[in-house]
Amino acid sequence: MTKEMILLPKHRYESIIRTENTESDKQTSAKEEISPQEDIKTEKDNSDDLNTLIELTIPVKYREKAKTLLQFLQSQSTISWNKHGKVKINNETVPNSHIVDLLRDVVIPYGCKQLPSGHEIFYDFLKNIHIPMGLISNRMRKQLYQHDTTTTVKK
Repeated sequence: MTKEMILLPKHRYESIIRTENTESDKQTSAKEEISPQEDIKTEKDNSDDLNTLIELTIPVKYREKAKTLLQFLQSQSTISWNKHGKVKINNETVPNSHIVDLLRDVVIPYGCKQLPSGHEIFYDFLKNIHIPMGLISNRMRKQLYQHDTTTTVKK
């Protein structure tokens, strides 16, 4: 087996290290709540970190859609996330969630082997805010979303 090396800019390397530290922090403090002071979904540093994570974890052809969805979510007052990416919807923390994992599940058209934590709550939230269908690329999620909206319209 050969080892492969990849050169990364310093800011990307640091964001990866922060992400790994965040994962270990999540495991040790899974019941930690997001305080209003930590609710920083619109701070510049946080959006830079999220954009870096999007660039590292989402394939190139879906990144713009993920960033557009992130901007759409930032305009909603009922969803927020802290600097670690933990999501809070309607003032309730979604356990073991991460905003980038949820974005990835929405924008990549093929299904994931493992669904992200909090995906049910997140998709219910997206249905309630009537997200534009063009922002949902995941075929399975789009079918569920369309099925639920058509059944509610017919009633």
